[in-house]
Amino acid sequence: MRSIAALLRAYDLEPGDRLYVDTGNYAPPANIVITNEDSGVTIQGPWARDTGFVRRGNRSLSNARVFDLENANNITLSYLSVTGAYDGIYVASGSTGFRLEHSYRLKTTTPA
Repeated sequence: MRSIAALLRAYDLEPGDRLYVDTGNYAPPANIVITNEDSGVTIQGPWARDTGFVRRGNRSLSNARVFDLENANNITLSYLSVTGAYDGIYVASGSTGFRLEHSYRLKTTTPA
């Protein structure tokens, strides 16, 4: 699939499942929302540095995010360059156990 958001909507993912993002530039038109139904999932880009870009393309709106974790637990983002949004990764209260591994060029926000 060409869209991480579409894949998350289409499949019933289980803890331990891993989504692989191929080399390239991805421009999601909206926030990629990850909910409790996808808790325990890893989204992994290519191992080569700076080759898996997820660019939202909207920095002006305060609710524009690349990844938006809403009550999602134990989510891991790995080997991804996340950029081009007001928040690169937004971890809402109620989400626990978030892990960021081997990622570049991003802005991460967690609400107080």
